[in-house]
Amino acid sequence: MTLPFEIHVFVFDSFKKKCLPKLIVDYERSPYINKGGYYFRLTFDKKIRGTKSNQLFNDSKKNQTFDCISGFTVLELKFDIAIPAWFQRIIQCYQLKVVSVSKYVLGADTLGLASDDEGK
Repeated sequence: MTLPFEIHVFVFDSFKKKCLPKLIVDYERSPYINKGGYYFRLTFDKKIRGTKSNQLFNDSKKNQTFDCISGFTVLELKFDIAIPAWFQRIIQCYQLKVVSVSKYVLGADTLGLASDDEGK
């Protein structure tokens, strides 16, 4: 089996730069995908948790897990051409704002491995 080029680059860079896993970010995702018309996908990510780990596949039950943004859900929106009119109305009705959120950065910040000074 031939691995994709991206995997080779990742493995090479990991060894070259001595990159090792530091944390695992876990969350519950509910995806919704438009099946007709242009590509449009919504995902709701909740219960975002971080665990310190030096292994890629870790039994997180052995390590202490921390809630990253307890009580919040991240709405992720992806589309090809345009946001459908029905979702534009939801954005306007609830005055939703675009905010960049990295679940990895949330985990690193929560675990004290890095800080997100720009997002605060």
